[in-house]
Amino acid sequence: MVLFIIVCGLLKAQTVTPVQKNLVPNGSFENYRKKSGSIKQAIPWTQIGSVDFYQSPVGDDTCHVRGGYYSDCYAGLRFQKRYKEFAQVRLAEPLHRGTVYDFEMHVRLAYWSNALVKSMGVLISKGGYHGQGDAVKANIIDSICKKGGFINNYQWFTIKGKYKADGGEKYLTIGNFFPRIEKDLIRINIFKLGFREAYYFVDEVSLYKAKEAMTKLHMEQMTAQQHKMDEIKKPDMPKFIDKFGLSGSV
Repeated sequence: MVLFIIVCGLLKAQTVTPVQKNLVPNGSFENYRKKSGSIKQAIPWTQIGSVDFYQSPVGDDTCHVRGGYYSDCYAGLRFQKRYKEFAQVRLAEPLHRGTVYDFEMHVRLAYWSNALVKSMGVLISKGGYHGQGDAVKANIIDSICKKGGFINNYQWFTIKGKYKADGGEKYLTIGNFFPRIEKDLIRINIFKLGFREAYYFVDEVSLYKAKEAMTKLHMEQMTAQQHKMDEIKKPDMPKFIDKFGLSGSV
């Protein structure tokens, strides 16, 4: 009876699918020390520049999708002719060499923007972003608008992509990685001259092992469980010798 229970337990364990973990800590920005306009309060996020942090919809925002993508909190990045901002976070664990990951984030243009960016994405690196020299193309998931810029009628849109890890990447940085931001910043109204600013809200940032990688992991776990089952030997049964000299077991 004891043997039966153990085997059933292992069979049940085989059918459990691994729970995927978002490697971006606080990807929804919902955890924060205190209400503040700085993204540094949304632990453990950091900033290059002065990234804004919102805990509620902007007062003058009349868009029907105002506020965060799913919940209350979200971040804001501004891009100007000679200035751009980045939001950066240390991943929950270093990435594994050769493993494919799925990245996704949701972005929305702020209503007061008078310009658009043509490219926006994420840098996944070992040491984080400190300058343009860190923006290695092989480590960037980038979305590019060949015609115009990102506007989507001021509604949320998704930027996503797959990333195959070199191994040891620890940081994720969101922003515009074009070498000269002034060349990547276009006016919404080409007849209005002067100061240009594109401002984007960012929310629900995630990085998961790709489904193919999870399937492989699941198969490896199933194989390991099978090996455990094989190690459970049928217990030795009492031997007997009958009156005819024949041996057997009960």
